[in-house]
Amino acid sequence: MTDRDEHLRQAWRLAGRPLVRSHIQQSLPPRQTTYRGSQMLLHPADNFTEFRIWLDGKSPETDELNWLEARLGGQDITAYDIGANAGVYTLHLARILGPAASVLAFEPNPVMFARLEANIALNDLARVTPHN
Repeated sequence: MTDRDEHLRQAWRLAGRPLVRSHIQQSLPPRQTTYRGSQMLLHPADNFTEFRIWLDGKSPETDELNWLEARLGGQDITAYDIGANAGVYTLHLARILGPAASVLAFEPNPVMFARLEANIALNDLARVTPHN
């Protein structure tokens, strides 16, 4: 991320006032980053999880992702991500599961489904099948 991003992160943390924080967040354009070994196109302006990845370098689901990795890492299973959003779980599962595993990702929201597809494409994940 850029120096501008770091300045905006600092401003957001110092602002304290919800209206100021909201204006900072809404001004953030999409950007590509690496999260947990996968490429992601983040839209921090309008998505809580993507914003937290931008702000903190981790998603609110870090404990759950660690739990999944510890229990499912390397296994050849079919995983289902219901309500996949932008794909944090989908991408992580596709990265940690065994070579014969597959991931079915379901996201009904058309905007989020487009983001999910973009993030799957960024990582060239043929083992992931998105469903809208």
